[in-house]
Amino acid sequence: GCRPVIGLDGCHVKGPYPGQILTAVGVDGNNGSFPIAYAVVEIENLKITNGLSYVFISDKQKGLIPAIETLLPTVEHMMCVRHLHNNFRSAHSGVALKHILWAAARATTMPCKIPAKNWSRSHFDTRFKCDLLLNNLCESFNSAIVDRIRVLVMLRMANRRAACQKWKHPVGPRIFKIIEKNKLDASTCIPRLAGLQTYQVTHMYGGEFVVDLRARTCSCRRWDLCGIPCGHAISAIFQRDESPIDYVDECYKPATYMKSYGPMIYPIPSMDQWAKSGHPPIHPPTVRVQPGRPKKTRSKEPAEIVVPPPPPPHPMPPNYVQPRDKLRRLFIKITCRRCGQSGHNRATCDRHSSEKQQANASVAQKEVHTEGGAVR
Repeated sequence: GCRPVIGLDGCHVKGPYPGQILTAVGVDGNNGSFPIAYAVVEIENLKITNGLSYVFISDKQKGLIPAIETLLPTVEHMMCVRHLHNNFRSAHSGVALKHILWAAARATTMPCKIPAKNWSRSHFDTRFKCDLLLNNLCESFNSAIVDRIRVLVMLRMANRRAACQKWKHPVGPRIFKIIEKNKLDASTCIPRLAGLQTYQVTHMYGGEFVVDLRARTCSCRRWDLCGIPCGHAISAIFQRDESPIDYVDECYKPATYMKSYGPMIYPIPSMDQWAKSGHPPIHPPTVRVQPGRPKKTRSKEPAEIVVPPPPPPHPMPPNYVQPRDKLRRLFIKITCRRCGQSGHNRATCDRHSSEKQQANASVAQKEVHTEGGAVR
């Protein structure tokens, strides 16, 4: 019942039995997250066959890319733009470049080491009705699955079943809000019928677009990507006196939504009430100790590292002299501020002055002896 979009991610588990939880999360008909599978160890089979029916969204980890290419070579693989930006900003920082990257990712018709079909809407496949740029569906699910996973999923399924029965429109609240926003965009468009439910739509602020209501496509590709009519398409739909909701893809309808949340997760009693099975007890997985000293803090992403601002300037006395930058002591001529001679500083001036006096006295004695020898 959920859309053919799957997000992959993992998170660390701390406690008496540390490890990693792997999650596979989908997207329902209301743009919400739908947990498909989770496990502390590797899942043997998710019953996902190789083909063109699924989209995987990952955080571009090194192990996921070759694994998907090997096991599922023909599925669509997209990457989270937020994780791409974290890798991008390590070498190219700045807010301006960040906005340029996000603008390129959000663009649906915009002309790179990473193939654009993995992260830019302009190259996404339109068969999957997926325009997601972030892997937040896994990140938000991981933040809550560390404890009481079964209860969380059980309540999620029950609450969303009840919420679907209270929907006031033929689509979910989030989808209805998107349609209302696109209706405002439609007020700035002028549709012209070409024939066979095909329209040429002129935008008031510039741009010509081709809308085909039979094929449910628009040359801006927004309708093709997500299955929700864009503003250009809604202007043509209004000219036919029809409702834009009738042109929304079936994956957003309540019947499809209830297929996802129809099955119920049954409650179970506490462990002390479980019946004895007679089989050997199940032991926790073996904990693999990593080499080296254990880390007490997790590695922060570049976006989480906050550089403290410089301290505010304090008023300086009028006779204050700004110190020079620190220089290497090698090949640097040091001059004493006390006696004005070179080779020492003020802290060692007394010692150097006494040594120089002794050296000068010895030189004077040698000169006297030399002159005396010359006279004789």
